Amino acid sequence: QNAKEFEDKAKALLTLKASLGQFYEPQRQLLLDQLLKLPLMEAAPILNNFVQLTFIDAQELAVLLQKLLAGPVASTPSSNPLPTAAPVEEKKEPKVQDPTESFTKDTEMSTLVGLISRKINATEETVSDLLGLLKMNLSVSNISQFLDVEQTHASFSVLDDFFNSDQIKLFFQIVEVLYQHLPNLKKTRDAKLQNNKAIQTQHAQGEVQKQTISNQIYHLWGGSSQILLVPLNNKVHFFTIAETSKEGESGATSTSAQAEGEHVIFSLDISASMNHDERGTYLAPLSADHPSSSIKKVRDLIVPYFTAVLKSRNTAAVSVWNSGSFPAIIFNADDILSAGEEEEQSEQAIETYIKRKISSFSATGGTNFDAALLDLAKSMKDIVQKKWARDLIIWFFTDGEETRYNNSGVSTVIPTNKTHEKYNYF
Repeated sequence: QNAKEFEDKAKALLTLKASLGQFYEPQRQLLLDQLLKLPLMEAAPILNNFVQLTFIDAQELAVLLQKLLAGPVASTPSSNPLPTAAPVEEKKEPKVQDPTESFTKDTEMSTLVGLISRKINATEETVSDLLGLLKMNLSVSNISQFLDVEQTHASFSVLDDFFNSDQIKLFFQIVEVLYQHLPNLKKTRDAKLQNNKAIQTQHAQGEVQKQTISNQIYHLWGGSSQILLVPLNNKVHFFTIAETSKEGESGATSTSAQAEGEHVIFSLDISASMNHDERGTYLAPLSADHPSSSIKKVRDLIVPYFTAVLKSRNTAAVSVWNSGSFPAIIFNADDILSAGEEEEQSEQAIETYIKRKISSFSATGGTNFDAALLDLAKSMKDIVQKKWARDLIIWFFTDGEETRYNNSGVSTVIPTNKTHEKYNYF
C-alpha cells in the first residue's frame, strides 16, 4: 500500500513539474524525506520504481540508500539547503450567502435551482428543465419575468400552450417559494390582480350592454330633439338633432315674435394634428397653416360660407377648441355695412374682414370633445333662451379621435394604459 501511494505521489509531481516551477524541487525533496523514514525493505522497491519513473537518478539512489543503511533518522539541514516552498496560504472558500437573504426581483432563476429544489422537494434536474423551457418559450430569465408569467397566465392561460399539468403545478410551487422570500412583490401582485379583476368586471358589464343593443338601431325623440344610436364594429355611434320651436307646432312655444333668421356655428378643432403636410406629417404647434392641412381647408371654407350668411342678413360664429374651449368669434350682419351707411361693403371687403377675424387662432394642443360639446350646448341654450335666431345650423370639424376629456371640469389626458380604472370608458 505504501509503495502504491509513493508511486502515485511521484507520478503526480512529475505531471505537475512544469506548473510547479520553482516549487517542484522542494515538494520532491519532501516526498523523499518521508520515504527515508520507512524501513529499508519497504523503501528499497519504492526507490527502484522512482528510478524507473526518472523521479531520481542513479547517483541520487546511492545517496538515499546510504542514508537508509544508516537507519531511519530525521533529515538534517545541509550546508547548502534546497530551497523550500513558500508557505502556501490556506485558500478560504468564499462564504456562500443564503440565497433567501440576498436575492431580488432581478436575480437570475438559474442561480436558485438548489434552493427551490429543496423547498419544494423536487430534483434539481426537474427544476432546471422547467426553467429551461420557460426561457426558451417565454424568454424568462430572472425572478421578475418569472412572476410576470404568473400574472399573464391568470388572464390568458399562456402556460397551457407550452406545459402539461404537472409542469404547471411545479411552476406555481416555485411561485409560492419566491413570494415567501419576497413579500413586497406579493403585495404588489395581489394589488394588481385585484385591480385587473375590477377592470375585467367592468369590461364584462360593457360586453353585456353591447350584446343587448347588437344588431339594432335606436331612434329616440321627444319635443324638438332626436338622437340616433347605431352599433357598429363594437362601438356605439350617436347622432343628435336639436331644433328651435316653431309657431303652430303641437306642444311648441311660439318664438316667432323675436326669433328670426339663422345662426350658423362652425365648431372647429384646432388641435396640433389639424396642421400637417401633404404626407400627413404634423407641423410644429402654432406654425402657419400648411396648404394641404385640414385647418387650412376649413379656414378657406369659412370665408365664402360666412360671406353668404352675412349677405343674407343672418349671423354666424366660429367656436374653436383643442384641449379646452375658447370664446366664440361672432359675426353680425351689421358688421358688413359701410361705416355710417346702410349699404353693404363689397364682397372683397367682406371676405377680407372675415379672414382677418379668423386669423387669430393657430393649430396647437390636444383634442377634447367634451369641451367642444359642452361649449356648443351652452351656445344653443343661450340662442334659444334669448331668441337670437329661428334656425340653428352647426358644423362640427375634427380630424380624429379625442385625446383629452373633462374630469370634474379639468382637461385631462385620456388614459392609454389598459389597467387604468377609466380605460374602458373611452
